[in-house]
Amino acid sequence: DMTKNSEENRALMTKYKVLGLPTILFFNQDGKEIEGSRINGFMPPVEFLQWIEKISKA
Repeated sequence: DMTKNSEENRALMTKYKVLGLPTILFFNQDGKEIEGSRINGFMPPVEFLQWIEKISKA
């Protein structure tokens, strides 16, 4: 839960360069962020599903 303003959460936000919430990061099987897949801000459900399908094919 990143809404808790803890030291650990701030460290994670710094590590992954998260500027604000909501932000969704997607990682590959090797634990690396999938380039160009990050979502910043709200995304409607249908658009989110389309986004998931798109990045899962990349």
